[in-house]
Amino acid sequence: MTAALVLIASYPKSGNTWTRLVLDHLIRRARAPISINDIETGLYVQRRMIFDRFGPVEASDLTVTEIDRYWPEVFRSLVKGQPADAPLVLKTHEAARRTDAGAWLYPPEIVRGVIHLVRHPFDVAASYAHHRGWTIDDTIRALLDPAHRIGGDKDRLQLPMPETVGSWAGHTASWTADDLPWPVISLRYEDLRADAIAGFARAAAMAGLTEDVGVIAQAVEFCRFDRLQAEERRVGFRERPGRSPAFFRAGRSGIGWQAADPALLRELADRSADMMQRFGYRADGGWDG
Repeated sequence: MTAALVLIASYPKSGNTWTRLVLDHLIRRARAPISINDIETGLYVQRRMIFDRFGPVEASDLTVTEIDRYWPEVFRSLVKGQPADAPLVLKTHEAARRTDAGAWLYPPEIVRGVIHLVRHPFDVAASYAHHRGWTIDDTIRALLDPAHRIGGDKDRLQLPMPETVGSWAGHTASWTADDLPWPVISLRYEDLRADAIAGFARAAAMAGLTEDVGVIAQAVEFCRFDRLQAEERRVGFRERPGRSPAFFRAGRSGIGWQAADPALLRELADRSADMMQRFGYRADGGWDG
């Protein structure tokens, strides 16, 4: 079976869609900006259709737990026949984990590699709150919750398809563990913002795409935040949640989390200390270069 799957794995609001857009331009060898609503890379909004096509029954007839058990075989069916030189990029907010049957959610034999994106948890909280229409304090509580999940009400299916995210610290630890069965590179969001060409060159190499720095620089230029924001204001973005005024918010750090309860911020920093230290994130909201 072809190891064609390239995962872009991140906690929500850590640069996943931006990365998908850049890779989409590289995969399609675009010579002009591609519309944000024409993105082919990531297969995120299509996950329900993918499951219903390759699963044994439609997702609506299953519980969240049952859906989980079928995902590995669904992903195997998805990549069947995929050419070895054509990466199939998949966005995920799932923690790296096994199903309750003991199988890796993403079967190791079909995964070429993982691009893991990580961002300071304070900035994740601020951006995620804006994205979901939550208060900053409730969002921090979600980042502290080891059972945090996107989609699924109790044990029944809702849209979007359910993803087990967990806490920020647990999610980050899961994708940086020593015993993962796939090759993984971790990219800090802050470093991508500081030097996008260097960071996306590493991402492109993991995906088996171009090593031409000029081509990567052009893709990065096409995906500048001001371009993405302008297009969303003009025509909208199909992946924007209904409660969010804008998907492409600012892309900057240090905005919005100062309004949080200081005790909650301290708790987030304390309970995330190991992973924050690993990536150079400080409890004052800054980071080491």
